[in-house]
Amino acid sequence: MSAAPDTLSQPRFDRTAWLVLWGGLLAYSLAAAPVPYVNEPHYLCKARHFWDPTWCRGDLFLESFNAHAVFYELMGWWTTWLPFAVVAWLGRVVALGWLAAGFVSALQPMVGSRTRIWLIVAGWLALQACGSFSGEWVVGGIEGKVFAYAGLLCAWGALCRGRLVIAGLWTGIAMAFHPVVGGWGLLAALGAILVARLTGSRLLPQSADVSWLRTLTAAGLLVIAALPGLVPALRMLGQPVATNVRFAGTYLQVYHRLGHHLDPMLFPWNGYACYGLLLGLLLILGWRQRSQPLLRAICLVTLCAVAFALAGVAIGYGSRPPQQMPWYESRMHLLKFYPFRLADALLPLAVCVLVVQHIKAGPRLLGSLAGLLLIAALARGGSLAAEYRLAKEQNPDWIAGCHWLRDHAPADSLVMTPHDSWSFKWYAGLPEYVNFKDCPQDAAGIVEWNRRLLFQQKWFQEHYADQFYSTTELRDLSQKTGTAYLITDHLGPMEPTPVFEQGAIRIYDLRAPAAAQSPASPR
Repeated sequence: MSAAPDTLSQPRFDRTAWLVLWGGLLAYSLAAAPVPYVNEPHYLCKARHFWDPTWCRGDLFLESFNAHAVFYELMGWWTTWLPFAVVAWLGRVVALGWLAAGFVSALQPMVGSRTRIWLIVAGWLALQACGSFSGEWVVGGIEGKVFAYAGLLCAWGALCRGRLVIAGLWTGIAMAFHPVVGGWGLLAALGAILVARLTGSRLLPQSADVSWLRTLTAAGLLVIAALPGLVPALRMLGQPVATNVRFAGTYLQVYHRLGHHLDPMLFPWNGYACYGLLLGLLLILGWRQRSQPLLRAICLVTLCAVAFALAGVAIGYGSRPPQQMPWYESRMHLLKFYPFRLADALLPLAVCVLVVQHIKAGPRLLGSLAGLLLIAALARGGSLAAEYRLAKEQNPDWIAGCHWLRDHAPADSLVMTPHDSWSFKWYAGLPEYVNFKDCPQDAAGIVEWNRRLLFQQKWFQEHYADQFYSTTELRDLSQKTGTAYLITDHLGPMEPTPVFEQGAIRIYDLRAPAAAQSPASPR
């Protein structure tokens, strides 16, 4: 096996390794994440509205608190003059290029060989394609966390080279793009440093300068770089809202909207089994390679991330409904900070590093293995994408209906959409009353989002008692919600004639003199 040097005389950044990785990550993104992918309308439409508040004015989600201001600042201007799909690919190219550079920067000091770097990342992609623990993904569509993970990898690469000040800067940039991802990365690194000091081991190369001056400089740069992202996040958390609103917002976020990411009782059993196996491999292989400082260091950082996740499991474990758990209110407030996501992404990567370091083979064999694993990841990602393309968001009838509204409806028309849609604004460029995906992040916005969903569901259930929606009933809906149009893929039958019909998609014009007044909040 190849041993990483424990000095600052590291080789120059390997551009060939970077270009090949960049191409591989883009290929996986193309195969597994057709545009628009799940979160791209969510974040890019918010970025567009951030730069142009007149676009989709009146949309609940777009006018809610801007928690990811740095991402919106970076991407929003492009959306004002380029199509969303072009901006999505522009963002992917930039973010994945940075991510590839982060991989090379972080892995080159540890494993040296470019073929080993390729094999590690290909193995990691294959594992990511097979599943996750808490639903975390890194390579797919474009959003702020992709930049944040790239920043953390660059910070790790700087630390491996003993460049503490540069590492602090990269960590701050990661936190600016995504305070949660960057924050957990910082805590894992600090935890590893603490463990290393307590056990008398080292994390940095022997010749690294860790003087107080450099440490303070690194901390200062970290804070300054992180402030553009931290300030909005702290402002959101500190908003003056009623106690019951804050409680309801957190409850809805943890146990309803984001339960698949935040509630360990909802994680799949195979996720526990697979990540338990990965943890076992990490402990065994890490112990065998403990004499290599950089490999020992990545194990410590990863174990700290796993400790955060295990603490999250302990906090969230209990009876359901959650009200049956002791101190469940305090527990849910802790869970909303995503304690699982860093381990979800980092544990497979660390295991791949350790496994590859155990392989005694030449560059050709390593390169061939990397190619085979990449092909497997592409095949798995492609099969997932094929299933995804059957969804409504890629349905040509749905897209045609959205485009009809874009071309015929006034720009300020509020539209009632199916609650499970998430690409309407992307295709139509019009505000919508509510949808499940576009949930605000501030407590007041979450409560209002939930109220609208419940109202929508209750209204359609109650008025279907006669198995028919009359023109009068639809005008009542318009009066109570301020909606001008209804687009549906299954509701009905309806008394009025649709203004657009293609396949299962129908659009109804709800406007009438009685409905043209100021929208009233449904009770």
